[in-house]
Amino acid sequence: MGSLIVAFGEMSAWFSAIVASVGPIIKAFFDLIDMFVNVGKAIYALFTGDFSGALDYWKQATEDSISVVKGLWDGVVNFISTFVETIIGFFKNLWDVLVGHSIIPDTVNAIIDWFTKLFTEGPKIIWNMVKKSNWFLWRLIH
Repeated sequence: MGSLIVAFGEMSAWFSAIVASVGPIIKAFFDLIDMFVNVGKAIYALFTGDFSGALDYWKQATEDSISVVKGLWDGVVNFISTFVETIIGFFKNLWDVLVGHSIIPDTVNAIIDWFTKLFTEGPKIIWNMVKKSNWFLWRLIH
């Protein structure tokens, strides 16, 4: 059962990481398409003699190429950071359930209380047993 819980946590981490990285990667893909379109427009503008238009398209293609790299970088960073944060969060929650809000601290506290009460309640229990055995023996003799 424990390995199933860990496997579920790992699947959750992978899923969260993929979801977090999809957006920037999709944006990078569309920026890549825009970059190729602008390069094509720049080449067309050069052949038609529109040198200022070609320069504008080339600048836009350059900005798109920077956006592609930035989008891919953001996707990788989002993937890694979300994966790590999800794994850490899973184990923090697991620790909290196992140690913070479960039977383990209650059991430890009960054992400590039992030993603490043993010194005060133990002699009373023994004294009551002695009294009852004395009473029983007294009744037997008389």
